[in-house]
Amino acid sequence: MLTALNFMVAILVSFLTFLSNIGAQGEVAWDQEAYAKEVNGRFPILNKLTLGQFPPPRYEITWDPVFQEAWATVEAANGFDMIGAGNLMPDVFYYSRWQTQMLPWLYNGLGDRWLDKAMDYHEQDKTVLKTVYRLAGALIKMPEALDFEAVPLETDPNDYEFVGHFSYADGSTVAVKTGTTYNTDTGRIGTDKGFGNLGYNYYVKDNLLATTDDSWQRRLGYMKLYDDILLKTTKMVNVDTIRLKFRYDGRDWMVQLWKGRYFNMPGGEVGVYYKPKSRLIEFYDACGDEDRIGISFKISDKSNGAVLIDKPLRLHWWQTGFAAYEKPLTSEKLILETILVPKDEAMMAALKAALDKEGVLQYTALETELGPAVHVVW
Repeated sequence: MLTALNFMVAILVSFLTFLSNIGAQGEVAWDQEAYAKEVNGRFPILNKLTLGQFPPPRYEITWDPVFQEAWATVEAANGFDMIGAGNLMPDVFYYSRWQTQMLPWLYNGLGDRWLDKAMDYHEQDKTVLKTVYRLAGALIKMPEALDFEAVPLETDPNDYEFVGHFSYADGSTVAVKTGTTYNTDTGRIGTDKGFGNLGYNYYVKDNLLATTDDSWQRRLGYMKLYDDILLKTTKMVNVDTIRLKFRYDGRDWMVQLWKGRYFNMPGGEVGVYYKPKSRLIEFYDACGDEDRIGISFKISDKSNGAVLIDKPLRLHWWQTGFAAYEKPLTSEKLILETILVPKDEAMMAALKAALDKEGVLQYTALETELGPAVHVVW
């Protein structure tokens, strides 16, 4: 337990330091000389105590040509060097790699135990835990190389799974199936549950990050505290929001709009929530499938009219989009447009009253294939 805790602390320290090194899009990965200079500048005492053994040699990541083509598409569209950013990944673990170098018998043993644990979860058909333990075990042993292979899936000839091959100094290898796929036809990186089962997919051809239809956030509902915590604990997110509240069909409803800068990406959200009238606290449930309304979603750059995100009208509970754009625009530099299709005339009247009360949003009525709607501009 102490060893595992020690390793996790090392990972945390390394990761926080890594985050502080990430700059603008397209940053080039450190070479060995620059890497050693950076790390020793932060931890000079470790280099002295280990007689020059810290930091250990870094390693590079190689990508299958299928993935290289995808990353080239991303870089051509917005200048983001995914291969360069990927090669920064080993720098997350420089502190823990040094620990492994000092005590290889300890960390190799721990890594082997976690790999065995992954096999146990595999037999129990616990896919997420299997992947987590196998990946953690492979990293604890500290590879000398990591090669990502594109393995075609039988279910779709356009789908390729990311499989990582870790190579070690003793000649052994560990293969980790990530469960994340890339579709060369649609450009989607992820699955129905998102890449890594995290609830997000990236669309290479659209340069767009978006949540899945039934992402994990749906189970959490919504309360204002969520936004407050995010905006007050990090400067990496800067968004504005508008909440349209109305009563319909015996419940308190809320349609909420967000737009702004999410880390380095301009984007926004349109969500639909409700709660029973008897619930006095402002905690809302995400609307169920039977209560979804029609939602379209568009984000544009106000300065030049460039459309960054354009998601078609469909029944939904939460439309989202975060664009891989060369300028990390804040909310006042973005235009959000959404078409909302209420369930019936009564809901339409309640929604229009909420829009009129808000006063900030412009809206017009229109007809859609899903029924009467309002086109809202913010």
